[in-house]
Amino acid sequence: MNCSLHAAPNFHLVPIEDNGAGQKFEIVGNDPQLILLEECGGAELKLNPGRYTLTFCAHPADGKLKKPMLFLDTGHGFADAPNAKFMLYNNGLDTWSVSFEIDRAVERVRLDPSEGPACTFEIVELTITSEPQGLSRSFIQEASRLVETSPTFCVIPFIQAELTAHGGVKPCCFFDGYVSDRGKNLSVYQSSFEEIWNSLDLRSVRQEMVLGKSVERCAGCYREERRSGSSGRTDANSRWRSLEWGNPRNEAPEDLVANALINDYRIPGGPVWLDFDLGNHCNLRCRMCNSHASSSISRDAVHSRWATHAIETPLRWRGREAVILPSNAIGIEYEGLVIANLGEDGSSRYEANGVALITVKNLDAAIASLHLKISRDEVDSATFRLFANDLMVADGSLGRETIDRAIPISAALNYTDEFVLRIECDSVITIEELTLLRADSGGRKIGSSRLARGKEWFQDFSFIQRELLRNADRITKLQLVGGEPLLVKETRLLLTFLIDKGFSRNIDLHIVTNGTVFDRDVASMMTEFASSHIAFSVDGFDTLNEYIRHGSKWSNVDRNIGSFISTGAASAYYIKTTVQAYNMMHVGRIASYAESRGIGLCCSFLDSPEYLSCFRMPATAREMAVAKLRRYALGEEASETNRICRADLSKELLRVAEILENTEAAFDTATIDVFMRFTNDLDASRGQNIKHLNNELVECLEPFLFTATADLSDGCSGKPRFDS
Repeated sequence: MNCSLHAAPNFHLVPIEDNGAGQKFEIVGNDPQLILLEECGGAELKLNPGRYTLTFCAHPADGKLKKPMLFLDTGHGFADAPNAKFMLYNNGLDTWSVSFEIDRAVERVRLDPSEGPACTFEIVELTITSEPQGLSRSFIQEASRLVETSPTFCVIPFIQAELTAHGGVKPCCFFDGYVSDRGKNLSVYQSSFEEIWNSLDLRSVRQEMVLGKSVERCAGCYREERRSGSSGRTDANSRWRSLEWGNPRNEAPEDLVANALINDYRIPGGPVWLDFDLGNHCNLRCRMCNSHASSSISRDAVHSRWATHAIETPLRWRGREAVILPSNAIGIEYEGLVIANLGEDGSSRYEANGVALITVKNLDAAIASLHLKISRDEVDSATFRLFANDLMVADGSLGRETIDRAIPISAALNYTDEFVLRIECDSVITIEELTLLRADSGGRKIGSSRLARGKEWFQDFSFIQRELLRNADRITKLQLVGGEPLLVKETRLLLTFLIDKGFSRNIDLHIVTNGTVFDRDVASMMTEFASSHIAFSVDGFDTLNEYIRHGSKWSNVDRNIGSFISTGAASAYYIKTTVQAYNMMHVGRIASYAESRGIGLCCSFLDSPEYLSCFRMPATAREMAVAKLRRYALGEEASETNRICRADLSKELLRVAEILENTEAAFDTATIDVFMRFTNDLDASRGQNIKHLNNELVECLEPFLFTATADLSDGCSGKPRFDS
């Protein structure tokens, strides 16, 4: 019976013994002495004592695999494994799991297709679910000790992954940056989700937390803990321990750590909490947002000039063109280039001196030509040559000048695996632009991707099933954000799939919406989940919300919030407010609205862009905000309709007030200057005026304003002032 077995990349570690001097491990997966690839007689690998769950994909040559068989060899030849329990997960793949226990040294384990057709088995993961009694106790005791003594431990990197709109992965939204490899952000457009989830970078984060070390990219949570004593980290730890939601298997943090220790900080089976950013399609232009999270901002000439967050994004076609410099795109490897001084428009410039390589992988179209723009500041000339896949396509020399030319590319130079550009120069040259051009239009598709037909990751449902929901039966929490997820058709497709397959019954569903859309079908689908939560992103009451979240109409937002509540679809509804300079004096009014609607309030503080942070505002402004928050919280607001009676809302307002009061501020006039310029720009271009909505803040800023007469009607920055 023909069969073969292939080990997945970065396979796992299994325990051999605990002799009192510490746990010893044996690598299983990447060592050919331990995993034997055989073309007949079954597929063999070496394991050690314990109770295991082996998950594998079966790829029969013809038809379906009825039921495989498991054989064990303890040194006396193969024998049928007693009490082996097989289970088939039919989620679009022939994915099986088998649970078995071995109480002595086992030299070989074999999977066999039995009566079925010739078959290839691909091991997905190997999880040790329990060890011999002494080993189990020692592991749990050590894991418990580490968790209890670590001041930085967080369950999130062990259980959750956030997949961002541009394909990057991070443990949570508070994490500063993305999972990376040698300084380059990893992306599902170039790497499998499994490779990212168990990458060296994320494994190192888990290890540092277990050992009690501070993780630099988790500074946001540490900062919140200094401010208020709690953070996303402490909240997640508390919820996981208390079984509030998302932990139906009642796993303690030490259980997570013990499993990670056994597997060299890999987490077999993947995350059980998923956070999906379903693209940047959004109908609003919120002042604190950027083009990576809002397609509307990307089309706003004034706002997009300010929202220049340096986030790596996939190479993307815009019609026939795809810019590879000065952007720093995911899917492209850059070597021999250094960032020069920023241009006057704020964009980057790259310099080459010697040899520079630019490698584009997984291109989805043939390149018809290049657009090259290079310059040099020195008087003496420099020579350069440009090669495409080792064939020279351009050369020349330049002094203090700019060369801007189109370069045709022969069809013979287009390789399907990668397209390599090499620049050779004998002195420093500045590459201002390098653009790929194709013969036809690529629309706005991803240009460099392992996924099908240039789709966004959330549009490729085969990828979602194959990699993200490979173990959908283990998923216990799913959060959908955007953009605006209720404007994205894939939201319905994803929910429908989870419901139809029965997975929704185990999942706590969270949806974050801006309140501008009411979707009755989505509301109905939410009732099919174990529990569901809707967060409404609201940053002001009435006209202030319209000012901050430009494009929203309060009457629509209020009506849609009421419509969702009236369906009774969700287990909980709450308002999610980002506390910032524009609204810090008006959070109490948001709380009073939440009380009138009978829903909750959850506040977080804006840190970026820093010129909109309330911690960069003058002390007088923060003091006024604190006083107003406490007045609302204690029910002392003059207007009876605005008084807060609910204890949970009062507690949240007092928490915000305490943080504002006790956090060491980083006030400086330069940041106020930027805040005023930004506000003037957006006010002028949108026909708004901050003085009409937030005059208290303006009065606190008056001592820092300068006299100016600049005409800002065209939306361009003048001297720092607020127009009246």
